[in-house]
Amino acid sequence: MVVMALASCRGCSSRVTQLTPAELHVEPAELEFPHTYVGHPARRALTVSNRGQQPGQVAWLIAEPFSIDRLEFTVGGGESLELTVEFAPTAPGPFTGRLTSQGLEVSLHGTGLEVPQCVAELCHEASFDVAQASCRSTLTPDETSCSDACVSNGRCRAGSCVGQARDCSDGDACTLDACGPTGCTHGPLACPSPTNPCRAATCDALTGCGEEDAVDGTLCGPDVCTQRDVQICVAGACVTRQRPDTGRCENTWVSLAMPARNGRAVVWDSARKKLLAFGGRNGTPMFSDTWEFDGQQWTQRFPAQSPPPLSFATLAFDSFRRRAVLFGGQLPDAGRSSETWEWDGVTWLARPVGTSPPRRQSSGMAYDVVHRKTVLFGGTTSNGYESDTWEWDGARWTQRQVPGPSARDGHSMVFDERRARIVLVGGYDGTVQSDLWEWDGTSWTERHAATTPGPRARFGLAYDGDRQRVVMGFGSTSPSSYSGEVWEWDGLDWSERTALRLPGTILLDPNLVWDAAQHRLTVLSSLELFAWTGAEWTSFKPSYRPGASVAFDSNRGVVVLFGGQLFGRAHQFEGELWEWDGTRWSLHLPSPHPVGRYQAGLVFDRDRNRVVLFGGSNKLNQPGGLMGVDYDDTWEWDGTSWHEVTSSVRPPAGAAEARLVFVPPLHRSLYVHPTLGRWSFDGTGWQQDQPGAQPNGVMLFDASASKLAAIAPSSSSTTQRSFFDGSTWTGQMFATTWRPDWLRIDAAFDVSRSLTVFHFADSTYQPQTWEFDGATFTQRQPRVMPPFGPMLYDSTRQKVMLHDGTDTWVYLP
Repeated sequence: MVVMALASCRGCSSRVTQLTPAELHVEPAELEFPHTYVGHPARRALTVSNRGQQPGQVAWLIAEPFSIDRLEFTVGGGESLELTVEFAPTAPGPFTGRLTSQGLEVSLHGTGLEVPQCVAELCHEASFDVAQASCRSTLTPDETSCSDACVSNGRCRAGSCVGQARDCSDGDACTLDACGPTGCTHGPLACPSPTNPCRAATCDALTGCGEEDAVDGTLCGPDVCTQRDVQICVAGACVTRQRPDTGRCENTWVSLAMPARNGRAVVWDSARKKLLAFGGRNGTPMFSDTWEFDGQQWTQRFPAQSPPPLSFATLAFDSFRRRAVLFGGQLPDAGRSSETWEWDGVTWLARPVGTSPPRRQSSGMAYDVVHRKTVLFGGTTSNGYESDTWEWDGARWTQRQVPGPSARDGHSMVFDERRARIVLVGGYDGTVQSDLWEWDGTSWTERHAATTPGPRARFGLAYDGDRQRVVMGFGSTSPSSYSGEVWEWDGLDWSERTALRLPGTILLDPNLVWDAAQHRLTVLSSLELFAWTGAEWTSFKPSYRPGASVAFDSNRGVVVLFGGQLFGRAHQFEGELWEWDGTRWSLHLPSPHPVGRYQAGLVFDRDRNRVVLFGGSNKLNQPGGLMGVDYDDTWEWDGTSWHEVTSSVRPPAGAAEARLVFVPPLHRSLYVHPTLGRWSFDGTGWQQDQPGAQPNGVMLFDASASKLAAIAPSSSSTTQRSFFDGSTWTGQMFATTWRPDWLRIDAAFDVSRSLTVFHFADSTYQPQTWEFDGATFTQRQPRVMPPFGPMLYDSTRQKVMLHDGTDTWVYLP
């Protein structure tokens, strides 16, 4: 307690009076005490001033658990006195009180905390250090008697119990014998993996570890689903063969990147220097797949075990234990999970725990590097929005009974490395929130800034390790409006980052991740993936663009994608051209180039090694009707530049979904329309080969028959195939009836298997995949299927591919 002495004795002989409220002044008018442990009081200073000319008498009234060091005293005229107010809680919980005197009142507030019970270990004593707010361990004095499940008649020495050890050997050379808190344990011995991937570790109870040949057909190299040939084990040697039935990549469609979806869990894996993503949903389907992004390309992982399909689960990365921690999420049956899983870089490990947070989804979670705890806050349970705080130490969950932010979900949390705080922003509780809180390992503190971004929910939050700022991007500002803004928090105030070029669509459910290996921020939304270069956002792949056109350039071995409709730019159309070389996408936008459009015809002329583009449209429904332009121009792409080909004769503009097919025997690209006739392009110009009605259906070149084929599936009549030999069409009725229930359909001829692959959306918008071998239609049941989109055959990788407007897929039968 510090008491300031009176400056002089002026007026000592003057009459002491009772001070009026106008003469008596107290500073401050409200005292807020820090969270205080029971039995360990906190103190705050208070200044009393006499603004009168005569000495005055002051008398205080105050009630427990608050007290003041002087209840009655005299203060000279014009002078001040400093007093000490003490808060000594007798029980946990919030307390309020008043300090009153002669019409004046000081509000008192404090929260009592229960002193935690520290658990002592053998030969250690435990006590709680109030100053450090943590348990402290000290050694039990040497020679103190001790015993446990592994030691009897022991004595404590330097913190260890030393005595007669129990024999735990079970005589099995394949068990690891040990003694623990519950007695002897006999875990399996982990034999070292052979250096030869086609040898497998074995163990014999008598002789111990050994080796044997792996089962023939075992994969011994990377399981790259888009490759036809893989490395497998044969007689103990790793050899290259065509993918065997034991491969995990048959009977499925595989996306070249993590497919479009929302509600996926994403985190930066600092141990493996990769972005880790799990699960999510695309409409009704929910997923349990694991993907990694190394800064250039996606790789799907196939772990031995995984969490169930989940959306809106929460991920954080424990950098001390080098593991990603996943909790909660929504299950396919609309229930919620309370399971804890950890990713060690190889597989997911289910962590059985006794006490855990209740089942929930859409929580916030971040790893506290200083206290080595994963901190979870809030989310949605069956009871509604939650406001509880939990910590995971790698073995158990502990609920922290502390006041903090209000109940909510859709918020984001990140650890501020420079300030050693977890930052929590925004969220949704029926209203989109805009507040900011910080967790210091003990308590939550609300921070108030002069500038605020405004309400945000389901947004991205990351810590920029180079600029040492918390970055917030995008998200919803209300249930029906979204933001493209990016803001930064420096610990004192918010500031907006301006002049950002955002490719693609509105960012829904974005995840913002700091890529410490590439020193850049990466944004993964439901449809997009791009990075902040310091000047603008750049895409890693074509953004969401329905109506894009695709073709395969067999000369250069690349998939070519052009145009499409970009909803995120006020319904603009892009003249962007992208190419996929089997590993990654690259953007080309040379000048000149065709104007942006959708549903253009696109085909590769393998005689002249050119990609040919024709037509397309940019029409959209606007107030007053359909507005825009239908195109009838022709362009060619040689891999470096575009060249427009002018022709006085050409197909009419406005033909919906123009489909071009290159027919090698004719050395021409053909455009066939049911009512507009048949047209051909030879590289110099167009000519109309035949006006009037033409066969309807999916147009493709049947390499087995070496003819152009038109296959017309119908839900009301027998499917028919027509062949074009260069002069006439010949119709063929199929021996078997195929009347698929389809809304939109496309097909590609698989040259490697001599059959046609169909993929379409049925009347319930569910995808279906079928195959036709020239005589029989067979429905396939791939484990994963994409939505509808244009198809092509990749002759380099000998696979059928499809682009659904968002992702490019490879068919693995």
